[in-house]
Amino acid sequence: MRSPPLEDQASKLGRVILPFVMNLKSSGKNTAAVILAGGKGKRMASKLPKVLHKIAGQPMIYYTLQTINKLDLAQLCVVVGYRSELVKKRIATFSECEFILQNDPLGTGHAVHCALNKLNHKITTILVTNGDDSAFYSPQTLINFISSHKKSKAVISMVTLLISGENKLGRIIRDKEGNFQQILEAAKYFSSGLQSNEINCGAYIFDVKWLKQNIDKILLNEAGEYYLTDLLNIAHQNHHTINLFQLVKKNEWIGINTRKELKYANQEMRRKTNAGKI
Repeated sequence: MRSPPLEDQASKLGRVILPFVMNLKSSGKNTAAVILAGGKGKRMASKLPKVLHKIAGQPMIYYTLQTINKLDLAQLCVVVGYRSELVKKRIATFSECEFILQNDPLGTGHAVHCALNKLNHKITTILVTNGDDSAFYSPQTLINFISSHKKSKAVISMVTLLISGENKLGRIIRDKEGNFQQILEAAKYFSSGLQSNEINCGAYIFDVKWLKQNIDKILLNEAGEYYLTDLLNIAHQNHHTINLFQLVKKNEWIGINTRKELKYANQEMRRKTNAGKI
């Protein structure tokens, strides 16, 4: 049975394109950025909102906001949820942005749905990033990502990364021609028998018109959430173009879900700072 559409819930509350340089001064006027910062971060074993945990002396979301502010986009929104007032108060000390409240923790798809209602009517493209794993992107990488999306004329673009060794993350599956075929959450991937070493980095670009037409097609999953990644499978099923943007510099993505991973991110950020790369 189809779950209630996101609209009702909210009322209750491709191809690999090689990077190339692009000046966003002209194209940024119709592009918005949305940072997802509403999560609690249960595995961090702390009452502090996840995005406020510090990397090299600053909340992890500080670095994401500093990077995106350099892109000169038309609108910057941060979706908050858990302990929203604390998150807003802290962010306001280092960045100007619009805050959007996600009253209920219904997943990344629901968070973006909340943000869609607040976008300026002139916005045609939206960059979405997780606030907890985007601290290491360089401005140039995001510029290249946006440029890649526009050139591909895709309805969705996604940043991906090739990994080595054991990892409990979900996977992106490509067809024989190297195009997107499906994205699988970890549990489904490891029981599927499929082989892939390409993961989703949690950064996306959407055509806003397409997003508005399709976001309500996301179904409530077994965890009681709407996953934004379901839109990739929806786009593929409807033969729409999906652009996969593979990171060239693997150290630009660090997932932070545990204290151990936070410690590693601290070490990497200090190393980056000491090398004069920030």
